[in-house]
Amino acid sequence: MKQTAREWFAELPQPTREKALANTGKKPLLSKYESLDEAIIGSFDWDKSPEGGAFWCNVYDEALHPPTGAPLPTPIQTLIPSIEAWAEARGITSPQSQLLKFFEEGGELANALLKNKEEEKKDAVGDVLVTLIIYCKLRNINLAECLTLAWEQIKNRTGKTQGGIFVKDETDSTTPTK
Repeated sequence: MKQTAREWFAELPQPTREKALANTGKKPLLSKYESLDEAIIGSFDWDKSPEGGAFWCNVYDEALHPPTGAPLPTPIQTLIPSIEAWAEARGITSPQSQLLKFFEEGGELANALLKNKEEEKKDAVGDVLVTLIIYCKLRNINLAECLTLAWEQIKNRTGKTQGGIFVKDETDSTTPTK
């Protein structure tokens, strides 16, 4: 059912609604949308919110999962600049060393998986991501662009899962050839 953005936002919990309405433009609130997701995307006023997409990730998360008192997770877009600044402040300047650190952290992830230790798995995944973020910064590689490129290559990929691992078809035409 199509509703105006204002109607979609009226269904949000009070604190979320106030946050959402404070960061929207006037005109888009009158437009009709099929879903809350569309209303959020269509109504966002980029000039009024320095948080950008991170802000809307939180609004959307709050709409789907009302807060229980625990803070919402920080969106990755917000963390990346902080991680890059942290690395710079500590003099991390060698892409080669950072790549070695990535493999070390990957080993810790494998170890946590083998031992079935959930908290250690989460910590190791976070460490792997941190090392990749720093490596990309040092190599002037846009992490989001890399992820987008990978997604574009795999989203229509065909194949089958063998032993829990997806194996693409040899004739897969979704992967660009060189």
